Amino acid sequence: MFLFRKSRILVLVVTIVAAGSGLALAHGAGDSCTRLGAVTKIRGASYTCQLNMRGAKVWRKTPVVSSTSSTTTSVATSTSDVTPSLTVSATFINSAESPQLVTVRSTVVGTVYFVEGNVVVRRIADITSLPGSRWTSALIAVPNVDTLITLDAINLTNGYYRAYLLTAQGALSDAASNQVTVSITRTVETVAALGCADGGPCAIGDIGPGGGVVFILATTAGNTTGRTFEAARKDWDGGAQDGTAMWCGASDASISGLGTAIGTGSTNSSTIATTCTSTGTNDAAEYVRGKTIGGKSDWFLPSRDEALEIYAQRSVFTGNYEVNTTTVDTARYLTSTQSSSFTSNATGAYLQGSVAPGTAQDVSKSFGFSVRPVRSFISG
Repeated sequence: MFLFRKSRILVLVVTIVAAGSGLALAHGAGDSCTRLGAVTKIRGASYTCQLNMRGAKVWRKTPVVSSTSSTTTSVATSTSDVTPSLTVSATFINSAESPQLVTVRSTVVGTVYFVEGNVVVRRIADITSLPGSRWTSALIAVPNVDTLITLDAINLTNGYYRAYLLTAQGALSDAASNQVTVSITRTVETVAALGCADGGPCAIGDIGPGGGVVFILATTAGNTTGRTFEAARKDWDGGAQDGTAMWCGASDASISGLGTAIGTGSTNSSTIATTCTSTGTNDAAEYVRGKTIGGKSDWFLPSRDEALEIYAQRSVFTGNYEVNTTTVDTARYLTSTQSSSFTSNATGAYLQGSVAPGTAQDVSKSFGFSVRPVRSFISG
C-alpha cells in the first residue's frame, strides 16, 4: 500500500496479488497445481497452470509479448473466448532415425497432443489415460507461427495419429485435419510383451495402468463403452482400508441427470462434484476426482451397476483390494447414482458383509459410508 499526495488530493493505491483463483502460491516453476488456466505470482513473475509433456498439471512461466501501441506487455496465451484451432502438416515417419519432426501451427498457446487415431476423444482424460505408447505431447509457446515438434516416434505404436490442442484454460480443439503416420519396423515379441498395465489386453483380475484390479471388461454384459474398468487398492486414501465420505453433506436436494448403468459413473461424478457445494470428504465425488492414485488422476465414484460388478467379481477383490466388512455402514459403499424412489437419498451398494451383499439400497446423502474409486481406460 502506497500513499501519494498531489494537489491536496489523497490517492490510495492498493496492489493485490491473486493466488491463482483460490490456489495456494507455488514455491517455484514446475511445482504441481490443480486447476488448468489458474494464474499466480512467483517472485514477481506471472505463472500459469499448464500440462507438462506427460499430462501432469504444473506451474509454468506465462510468456509475454511487447505491445506495439504502448510500453505495457500483454500475456500471450489463449483466452476463454477464443476457440482453439490447430493445423498439422501431413507427416509420414518410416524409420527409426531421430529426430522425427512435425510442423504445427495453433491459434493460441497450449499443448498439442498426438493420439492414436482410433481413440474417441471427448476430453483430455481420454488421451492421458492411455498408455504412453499411444500418445505424446509438446508445448506450443507462440501462436500463429509454424512450430517444429520432435516426436519420439520409436516409442509410439505404429499407426496414424491425430492432433489436438489443449489451451491453458482447458479448452480442447477439434482434431487437426492432417494426420501423422508412424511406420517403424518392430519385433513381434516387443508388441506381444505388453501387459494390461502397459496398454495390452486385460482380463478380470489383472492389474491395470492405475494399479487397480480389473473388474469390468469391454465385453462385460451391460458395458457399451468399449472401455475396461479398474478399481483402486483398499489403501487408496492413505489408510489400511477404504476412506469414508458423505455423498453431499451440504444438501439432500435432488440432482438431475444421474445414471445407473455401466459407463455413467464418470459423468455422474462430474455432475455431483459441480452441483454439490460441499468440499473434501463431505462431497465423495469431488473428493475422489481430486485424487491421484497410481499415477492417474481420472478416478471417479462408480455408478450403481459399476459398483455391483465389484460384488459380481468379488473373487479378485482380495489382499490389497479386499472391501471392508467391519460394520454395516463401512461394508456399504457409496455409488454416484441417486435413489430413484427417494431422490433426497443416494444409492449405496452392499459389496460384502452379512446384511444384503450384492444389492443396492438407499442411503442418506449426509451420512458417511465407504468409498472405492474406479477408472476406465482403453485396453489393447
